[in-house]
Amino acid sequence: TEVYTAYHKAGFGVMALSWRGYGRSTGKPNEQGLYIDARTLVDYALNEQQIPASKIIFYGESLGTGVAIQMATEFDVAGVVLEAPYTSITERAQEMYPWVPVPWLIKDHYKSAIKIVDISEPLMIFHNRGDRIVPFHHGESLFKLANEPKVAHWMESKEHVVFDREGLAQKMLTFFEQQGVISVSEED
Repeated sequence: TEVYTAYHKAGFGVMALSWRGYGRSTGKPNEQGLYIDARTLVDYALNEQQIPASKIIFYGESLGTGVAIQMATEFDVAGVVLEAPYTSITERAQEMYPWVPVPWLIKDHYKSAIKIVDISEPLMIFHNRGDRIVPFHHGESLFKLANEPKVAHWMESKEHVVFDREGLAQKMLTFFEQQGVISVSEED
């Protein structure tokens, strides 16, 4: 897809999941199941592909940002990128349905705001100020809670996960090179 192509062209290797219950994957999506899926991919990258953790950057888009944050609390990797993140699914659902007792009805919470304080890796957040699916204030709140080093890129679009992918890939290269995570001149 366009996302993977832009990052690959910038020099990043890409491993992506088709979450259970999405795309052609079977099963039903739930918070613990998606964590299991992500752990399986990380294990595959570390043990089967022999990719050092120091070369892995967790990248989460929308729902996947909660999974990326959880994985960053479990694995010591090079960095984390969050695209249109939310503070928690519970908070977002409550915003959408203020008359419903969401915390008692929802099973999958993805408590990103609580977990992000446990991440010490360099962090980059992208979010559109006019995002109508995951409002901008979620990304802004997470950024304020996050530890340094961190950088945010706020765009003016009203779209959810529509960005200039090549531009974002260059911003990622610049940020992670400044943090000493990658070297643009690296051959491996």
